[in-house]
Amino acid sequence: MSFGELLRRKAAARRMAMAFAAVIAAIAAIGTIAAPAGADALGEIASWGKPAALPLNPERPADEFFQTQSFGVDPVDGSIYVLDGYDGSVDIDPTSADEYRLQKFDSSGKELASALIPRPLGSAGAEETRPYMLGVAVDHAQGRVYLLQARKGADSGHSQSPVAEKLLVFSTDDSTGTLHAPAEIPSGAITLPDPEGEDTTLRYPAAITVDPATHDVLILARQLEPGLLEVAVIDRLSASGTAVERFVDSTGVMEENFDGGTRPAAGMVVSPDGQKVYVTSGSEGSQGRVRTYELPAAFEGATPEPLSAIKSKKFPAANTEPSARGRGGPNLAISPDGSTLYFGEEILDGESSPGQYLIRGISIADGSTKVLYGGGETSCRITRNFPGIGVDQEGNLFVLDRGDPQAAPPYGSKVLEFGAGGSGCPLPNPRFKLDGGDPNAQHLDVQQGDTVQFEADTSQLGTAIATGFEWDLDGSGIFATKLPVETTTVSRCYDEPETLTAALKVPLENSPVGELPPTTKTITVESVPPQAIFESLRSSEPEGEEVTTFKSGESVTFNAEESFDLDCSVEGRTHELQNYHWEFGDGTGEDTAEPVAEHSFANTAAGSVQRTVGLIVTSASAVKSAPFKQALTIEGTPQAGGGGNPPPPGGGSPPPPPPSGETKPQPKKTSNAAARRRKALAKCKKLKGRAKAKCIKKASKIGRNG
Repeated sequence: MSFGELLRRKAAARRMAMAFAAVIAAIAAIGTIAAPAGADALGEIASWGKPAALPLNPERPADEFFQTQSFGVDPVDGSIYVLDGYDGSVDIDPTSADEYRLQKFDSSGKELASALIPRPLGSAGAEETRPYMLGVAVDHAQGRVYLLQARKGADSGHSQSPVAEKLLVFSTDDSTGTLHAPAEIPSGAITLPDPEGEDTTLRYPAAITVDPATHDVLILARQLEPGLLEVAVIDRLSASGTAVERFVDSTGVMEENFDGGTRPAAGMVVSPDGQKVYVTSGSEGSQGRVRTYELPAAFEGATPEPLSAIKSKKFPAANTEPSARGRGGPNLAISPDGSTLYFGEEILDGESSPGQYLIRGISIADGSTKVLYGGGETSCRITRNFPGIGVDQEGNLFVLDRGDPQAAPPYGSKVLEFGAGGSGCPLPNPRFKLDGGDPNAQHLDVQQGDTVQFEADTSQLGTAIATGFEWDLDGSGIFATKLPVETTTVSRCYDEPETLTAALKVPLENSPVGELPPTTKTITVESVPPQAIFESLRSSEPEGEEVTTFKSGESVTFNAEESFDLDCSVEGRTHELQNYHWEFGDGTGEDTAEPVAEHSFANTAAGSVQRTVGLIVTSASAVKSAPFKQALTIEGTPQAGGGGNPPPPGGGSPPPPPPSGETKPQPKKTSNAAARRRKALAKCKKLKGRAKAKCIKKASKIGRNG
């Protein structure tokens, strides 16, 4: 029987034995597991730690960190383990420290216990052969803390590759203030098996985690296949260090080429019930993604199933960098109810800079983003790539921000706690502007007939990606105007006086809180009275030009067809009005439904008289206009005592009558006044508010003498 077959049989038998225990554990956990915090009031709860001052002081305080390497969270009691450099060179290269320092803290940052871990030179005496640690995995039930030690040259066949060498094991007991080896493993180390005849060397180790159901330790690394092809592998070891089984991604499913390039698998975690194993890998390129895969906990015949490909974007362009293998601690965590995966990512917008790092929580069920931590200005700010991630049983998320102790000034090197009740983490905040104004302004006053421009402001979306814009422009509550993401502006004309609530809804590809509520603003449309305008014409010449002097008894036609009310038509006004109220200036008046009225003026005196005619129109919405007035001259009536023309002043003969066939000169006509008024009114359409009203008033008077 081959070694591989032996491992598979042992794994199958062991898995059956653990199945019942796993079910019991899951049932018991139901009473204590808290679901992740909801979308409201999420953010940074607390933070502690700071960069160590240089040159290093071996007696520095516990919360002054240097070259933080690994990190772990006890999922039950929330205690935190931090591994950093204790002494040695200040070179940022993590291989330069002579000793590591492993410390245990409570969740508030109080040191409970610590231990120093030596880093001796390898057999060749070369600096790069010093062992280094990656990952901290905590098994609360077994009372153990695991660290994975790797080193170049640990395997003579792979002298230039980091190779997983052993597991260092510490007890979680902190009663003496010193972290020590558990009683059952007095050496404090488990050497990783290397069966003869099979090349099972774990190259480039990336992560370790604990199966909470079986208490096995899982190691994510790479294995050299025939043809010098490297593939991802997951090694499962029992708590005693016995090889249980190994998953080999022989077809490279977890590292398939997508989005322009692939990064090796980097993070790994086991579901709380021990039934699933989750692994993340990432891609390079201008539209990077973090891809998550699911495996059954029993590896035999398993094929990784992709769960999601989360694209992260800081408008208008971004790139997602998955956490590097092993650095900073666990790069993947899971909520205590098993519904949410958390991983680190980097948002690139030009050059990298402190603060461009996030922790994203995605739904295992549908891949949607449930929460997003980071991106704050002061609090809720993750300054360094490859953060360590851990979750306690209350659903609070802990992050190791490795920072840079050699920056000027130094930053990071601290532990942050995120969850319900925190603050400082910005969420997508869709906004819009009205007529190019301040996007924070909540109200706009316009006048009837004005056109308002709406412009979506995407600067507040953060890492979320808009997929379009949905507008409710009439306050009906129906988002009837749906536009593609490329179209950020839309306009609407308002022809009825009202106060309405316009709203914008922005569907997002990866909102941290799912669908966002609409963003609203109020618009008050102020009433503008209709405008009364009329022309006075001889009834005998209804198509002629306007005149203002008439004979006594002559029929006058008043044409008010140019009267209007503002609306949203192409012309910008309507001539359909409800009523025309005429005052003829001689004590009589009339109401008409049509814009035309006729009237005759009597003047029995010898001299001319003035009559001021007024018009008030009423719009379809029952709004009355201001009076429009026009002064007319009514000639006097010839007196009795002689026919013909009256004698001229001072006596003498009257002027001779005009020759046969000639007509009496007519009063001077207004030249093209109506056309000039229409042209001027058309220009008013381009204006808004009071400027528009003033323009209309001025244009209406063109060619008028009253």
